[in-house]
Amino acid sequence: MDRDATLYCPNSSCQAPNAERSKFCQRCRTLLPKRYLWAIEPGRSSDELPEMLDDRYILKHDRVYLDTYPGILPHVPEQVPPEIRAYLRLFPYRWHVPQIYGSASPTVDSTEADTPVIWLLENAPIEPRSNGTWRQYPHIDLAWSQVDDLHKLGWLWQILNLWTDCVREGVASTLLDSQQVRVDGSFIRIAQLIPDTGSHPPGLDKLGYLWSRWVPTTKPPLRDFFDQLCRYMIEGQLHTPEQVQTVIDRAIDRLKTTRDYRWQVTTLSDRGPSRSRNEDACFPLTEKPDPPRSQVLSIVCDGVGGHDGGDIASGLAISTVSAHVHLPDGPAPSVSTQSRADKLERVRDAIAIANDVIGQRNNDEQRQGRQRMGTTIVIGQGEDNDLFISHVGDSRAYLVNARAFYSLTVDDDVASREVRLGYAFYRTAVHQPAAGSLVQALGMGASNHLYPTTQRFIVNEDCIVLLCSDGLSDYDRVEQHWKTELQPILNQTTSLTSAAHRLVEIANTQNGHDNVTVGLMQLQVLPRPNQTIESADLTACLVPLPNAAAAPIDSSHATVAANTNTAIHPRRRSFVLPVLAISVPLAILTGVFLPSLIERFVGRTNLTQESDRNLPVDRPSNDAAEIQLEDRTRIDSAQTTSATLKVGQQLMLRRPLVAYPDKIETSPPLDGAIPSGAIVQVKAIDKTLDRHWLQVRSCPQDLALEPNRTASTASSNGEDSTQLEASDPIPSTAIVPTEQPEGIDIWVEFESLNRAGYDLYTPPPGQVWSCDSP
Repeated sequence: MDRDATLYCPNSSCQAPNAERSKFCQRCRTLLPKRYLWAIEPGRSSDELPEMLDDRYILKHDRVYLDTYPGILPHVPEQVPPEIRAYLRLFPYRWHVPQIYGSASPTVDSTEADTPVIWLLENAPIEPRSNGTWRQYPHIDLAWSQVDDLHKLGWLWQILNLWTDCVREGVASTLLDSQQVRVDGSFIRIAQLIPDTGSHPPGLDKLGYLWSRWVPTTKPPLRDFFDQLCRYMIEGQLHTPEQVQTVIDRAIDRLKTTRDYRWQVTTLSDRGPSRSRNEDACFPLTEKPDPPRSQVLSIVCDGVGGHDGGDIASGLAISTVSAHVHLPDGPAPSVSTQSRADKLERVRDAIAIANDVIGQRNNDEQRQGRQRMGTTIVIGQGEDNDLFISHVGDSRAYLVNARAFYSLTVDDDVASREVRLGYAFYRTAVHQPAAGSLVQALGMGASNHLYPTTQRFIVNEDCIVLLCSDGLSDYDRVEQHWKTELQPILNQTTSLTSAAHRLVEIANTQNGHDNVTVGLMQLQVLPRPNQTIESADLTACLVPLPNAAAAPIDSSHATVAANTNTAIHPRRRSFVLPVLAISVPLAILTGVFLPSLIERFVGRTNLTQESDRNLPVDRPSNDAAEIQLEDRTRIDSAQTTSATLKVGQQLMLRRPLVAYPDKIETSPPLDGAIPSGAIVQVKAIDKTLDRHWLQVRSCPQDLALEPNRTASTASSNGEDSTQLEASDPIPSTAIVPTEQPEGIDIWVEFESLNRAGYDLYTPPPGQVWSCDSP
């Protein structure tokens, strides 16, 4: 089924019907968005979907719907259902993972409470074509044998990059279903998320088994390396994503010697028609690109602070970061002398130094409140087939290839934070008050409260990278014009310089409210003659196998940066008191409380502890609240559903639990901060948000059960106790206290606690431990 549809003009004053193949409205010439959406029914299996949903979505084929009213906001519920929250929390991976567009009912009468909901996903692996048609991107099984070895390894690397966060969100099974993993050139695209089943998440051995299916269709020189890599994963010799990525990176570095990577860069900045001065800045200052080279650097900054120094802040950021990151002339340094992790760390250090320089200038000039100057920043580094993108604020980075367009950054604003925390849908969040308010920028606070996002992308085909300030990106101008202004660079029908001028013109004529700055980076990939790789060259990349070191704490992807010491008051961004009220205390708590917490619970020493003081977390006003367990938490088969979780109760954890220093997840989560078997006490319950939060304290004495005895829970009167299975008296050695640090209050989400599993705990007679005791 693929019938033509009628599209209604998104212009509210027109709304004329148009043929699906039309690019513009035939009456008013408004651009007609073609939104092909992927339909899912979480928890249900339905092979037949209705031909029309909500009188606006028409079925094109299989699960692909077209929105015939693209000018009308889609329907979404007020609260985010748990079954689709993973899509929102994986918002930082939106170039891989589709996002929720809206919901619809498969029946005309949708008033029934049990009416199934069909969710429609945007940015699914569906390619709209210029002639008004569309196609689905191929799944990896079909595409594997059709591409070169560098593309294959790039896909594997991206799957591993998604693995940890997919495990955390309970959707790692997605990456084990090859039908859900689709490919677009260098990029992996996910069709839909598949929830994990069972009590434990799948391991990397399962991924090894899946990959081993592709060994027979893999040709030399990659085949022997790939076969052995899968064996090592299945046997457990490589059991962390970082280990496997290290080995794959070695092979990529060998194979990329058969390619010639040519980068060029141009930048252009303009004050715009409505501004008296230009507070943007860029690097390098060149409209005409230099000759192609293997490595380039481009930076775009957008100063904030109006007449009080936005141009000074952006200029300081450019000069500081470019001095610390600027790549020297000549060949790129070898991977052995400067690893990719070192490069990302160098960028983070440069951003921190720039932040301190601007902050010190503010302090020296005694700037306070709205007088303080700051700047956003986005940095692009191209080196061979590596693309490094770093940013703070709402200046953006985009990538365009011969088929598609990708937004590579997520704004550091209130709306994006709400989405990635799983609190709100993006289309709803952006219409809320202060949705565009920045939550961080350079120069507004101490560097230990700054969380720049740093990311690495592997690109093995011609592409264009666009860096820009919001003078261009506002009102979706890039989304509207990438095909006409950026793709022609790839087929050499226009130049980098001409495209930069054209983008600035679009910003000034169609937006015109702000300064505008663009940086364009072009990559051309050419074969290098007389360069061959033997199978032995790649199998040598497996020796020695990398050690299973702990994954470093990284600010990329999952980190939600939302900490600022001082409100930012730019000329166009609204910083309201609620944001300030959250940001200031949170910044203090994060800088002082977080390092101590990590060191106490997991023994990590790679964070500098700023102070030995432990600041208490404010207790919510409803600390006497309780949560009805109902059927969401099974304590025992005989347990009634009238049990409650109350303040003061102690819990024994079945699996490690993710904790946060505050109930608003604006700091990096402390994965595994509370180990399995630990006993915690509920100190407070906060039910003011759409999710329930518990403030808990880890008891200072851990309880180790005697071997061959297991804990169980039983209750006949609504009260729960943990008992040993043996009926004989409990010996004094059955429970042994071990050294634990004194209790610290931290926050956990009830649903996370539910997934981890716990037992309501009552100490056996004669063994009374107080979680309040040192």
